[in-house]
Amino acid sequence: MTQLASFNAHTSAIVDLLNAHLKTFDAGAPDLTATPGVVAPGTKGWGWQGDPGTSKFKPYCIVYPLPGGIFSGDDLGTLGDPSDDASLIWQVTCVGRDRPQCEWAVDTVNDLLVERATDLIIPNRYVQRIYADMAGGGARRDDEVQPPVFVATPRYRMLTTPAAGGS
Repeated sequence: MTQLASFNAHTSAIVDLLNAHLKTFDAGAPDLTATPGVVAPGTKGWGWQGDPGTSKFKPYCIVYPLPGGIFSGDDLGTLGDPSDDASLIWQVTCVGRDRPQCEWAVDTVNDLLVERATDLIIPNRYVQRIYADMAGGGARRDDEVQPPVFVATPRYRMLTTPAAGGS
């Protein structure tokens, strides 16, 4: 019987792993466009810690599942379970007050995800590999928000198979 990978379980595992080290939101993050990093006036813990632009900024990231990826079986897979294996893609938007802080966040995410398959816990799945599909994403200033912040959008691909063996 085919055991398709759960997008929800995979995304949640990434968010949980990253959030233990760097404030991480899933794609349902609050609106960050008016004042990046501030959910409500006076909210602390991530982003601007006081007056935007003049206070300390704690970097954060947002995990976005991306279109693409595949369900497949390897060449030795059975005809009955041709879609058990998954190759899925995420973008992790890293946000910092300046380029060095933004790139620090990218480096932290890379350290936590790339080739760290055993650190992710996904029910009924075995994570074979996680690799950078686009490693840096290029830190760039975002002038769409005021005060400006720096963002980078590295992408990651995860290869998983059912824990029971799959294809």
